[in-house]
Amino acid sequence: TLGKITTQWEKNYDANHAFIWMLDHPMVPIVTVAIYLVLIAVGPKMMERREPLNFRKSMALWNFSISLFSMIGFTRVFPQLVHNYATVGVYDNFCGDPVKAYGQATTGLWVCLFVLSKFPELIDTFFLVVHKKPVIFLHWYHHVSVLLYCR
Repeated sequence: TLGKITTQWEKNYDANHAFIWMLDHPMVPIVTVAIYLVLIAVGPKMMERREPLNFRKSMALWNFSISLFSMIGFTRVFPQLVHNYATVGVYDNFCGDPVKAYGQATTGLWVCLFVLSKFPELIDTFFLVVHKKPVIFLHWYHHVSVLLYCR
């Protein structure tokens, strides 16, 4: 069963502290997005006369780490999602109280980590800029909108 592979700190996680902190600090994602937008405007200009940097190995490690994190998160959240669909249905799963639906214990921890992961995920834009690759609209719009949505 999943209980055998769940750690004690996951089982005891209380999401209320994180939710309250996020509600008390709504400017954190807004300021982060503002800084991000400035950097994606200035970064390519700073790289114009420079050779592309070679961070291919670091980028591969970064992408592997994000993928591994996502896979672990999926294994922690998916069982609760299936349970919720079977017991409360689609509407309550998406529109009901998030703390009651998935906010406590293992699932709550991994949902919280997923939300917070939107901040370090901005690092992939750094790799585009230093490799002198274009930062297309879809890329930066995705990061901005998801970060603001997680607010």
